[in-house]
Amino acid sequence: MDASLEGYVSLYELRPVQVHSKGCAEVPLPLQLDRTVSGRILTKDGLPAAGVTVEAAPPRPRHENDLPLAADSSTTDVNGRYELRGLTTDEYYIGISLSRSPTLKNPYTRWFYPGTEDPAAAGILHVSEKAEVLRFDLTLPVPQHDRVIQGAVFWPDGRPAEGVNIFLEDPRWPWQTFTVASTTDKQGRFTAHALDGTRYRIHATVLASGPVSAEPVLIDPGGSPLDLKLVLSRKGYSPHDGLGKGLDDWRKGLGLR
Repeated sequence: MDASLEGYVSLYELRPVQVHSKGCAEVPLPLQLDRTVSGRILTKDGLPAAGVTVEAAPPRPRHENDLPLAADSSTTDVNGRYELRGLTTDEYYIGISLSRSPTLKNPYTRWFYPGTEDPAAAGILHVSEKAEVLRFDLTLPVPQHDRVIQGAVFWPDGRPAEGVNIFLEDPRWPWQTFTVASTTDKQGRFTAHALDGTRYRIHATVLASGPVSAEPVLIDPGGSPLDLKLVLSRKGYSPHDGLGKGLDDWRKGLGLR
């Protein structure tokens, strides 16, 4: 069984339907405009980049308290090809690491089409109200590398602090600071893995008799190993202190910063 309408595609594959003799069956067929954004992602050396996540992210909010999350994403195949089919009529950034900090699996800085780290220089994809096929090829920046961040956390009286959660915050995505990167041992020591081309703030927080945290420490990009000393001198849960000016600007319609 198959069904089609020119300029439209089904939202999902139709499954076989069993119909008894002299019977009938009703099958809903949700359709959407056949709008495809595709292209090829290459490395700096001109080779196909496989396994890279390509995202389309809105340059401005659509709803109150919106977050600049990806509207659609696709992972490149062995030939570096991607395809986005879920975009509605609107404007979008196209690129890499647009809605989340780079990871060891996807170690590329935030990178906008046609090939820039600067949001102000980014091209804007316009998805219209008609069926169309749009193509956007992109060459990746150089990949970042694993960076080891070590340190120790202490109570104000100098005692090692065990069981403290360590968070790494990329200031461009402060609302995503919720994943524990490491937890301190009996000596208050921790080891976390980051990327050498990304700027971070590191937070140490423990739920004692109420949340207690250390002053956040800014870590500039670089490959040198670090050995930090953090002191639990603040009341409150540090990663949730605020969402940052970048998010406020985006919600005002000023684009990503």
